[in-house]
Amino acid sequence: MLRLLQLDELEGLLLEAADVLDRFHARDPGFETLVDGWLVRVEEALRNNRLPLSSRVATTRAELTAARSSRRGRDGAPATRVRRSDRQARAVAAVKRVVEELDAELSGPRRRFGDADDVARNVLAVGSATGVLGPSAGGGSSLEALRALRDDPRTAGGVVQLHGLVGHQDSVMVVGRRLVDLVP
Repeated sequence: MLRLLQLDELEGLLLEAADVLDRFHARDPGFETLVDGWLVRVEEALRNNRLPLSSRVATTRAELTAARSSRRGRDGAPATRVRRSDRQARAVAAVKRVVEELDAELSGPRRRFGDADDVARNVLAVGSATGVLGPSAGGGSSLEALRALRDDPRTAGGVVQLHGLVGHQDSVMVVGRRLVDLVP
């Protein structure tokens, strides 16, 4: 199960893909090196989070390296190197494939944290409206707010639901992100 910070890290890598592809459109000669670096960072992040997708990213990176060092042409005849345009086309296709697979991998955690965000927003709204949270709740500690919400019977169910969705530590972070909505 991905934690919130891990999800944020992987989402950041997805956003970097647009910058990588922009370098292709700008005809940057270092585009292939940039793709390799991005793929390494994606693979490491996935491996650190024990996601099996890391092996597919490693395979994609190996295919690109093999294409770069290939001494055969498309028809099997000897060639000096695969043309630069072909290598770059493969690199663009690799980035696109990794982005699609990573996006699919993150859809479940996104939904779970989206649900947790909705629960936190509702619990904080009830807590603020009923006086469980003081008038300065937006500037206070998210842990203190979560404890106050947990101790009140009107909001305790929502806190339990929040813990069930993302766990205690991520609940504190989700509540902290929503507390800023309460600042007047």
